[in-house]
Amino acid sequence: FAWAVVSALYPADKHPQRISKYPHYSSVLKLKGIQFPMTMRQISNFEKQNNISINVYILKKEKKDQFSTLPTYLTKEKMDKHVNLLLVQDCYEQPTKFH
Repeated sequence: FAWAVVSALYPADKHPQRISKYPHYSSVLKLKGIQFPMTMRQISNFEKQNNISINVYILKKEKKDQFSTLPTYLTKEKMDKHVNLLLVQDCYEQPTKFH
């Protein structure tokens, strides 16, 4: 969560997949009282501490290769520093047939 917020606030020009291209989250974010992994309940506290607004979205599978984007957390007040995040849930689909 913290690295995702930092990568949105401080975009890297080259090699955005490398965390070395970003300031360490502990140097730019206030995390007092925040426990990881982040929960939806903690996001509003994080927003207040850091003067950042955050929206979190998920993908819902509609058909075989079609997904819709749904909000799972929407900020109450959009700030100058605003981040949209995509929550990727760990899932595995069991194949029904083997060829």
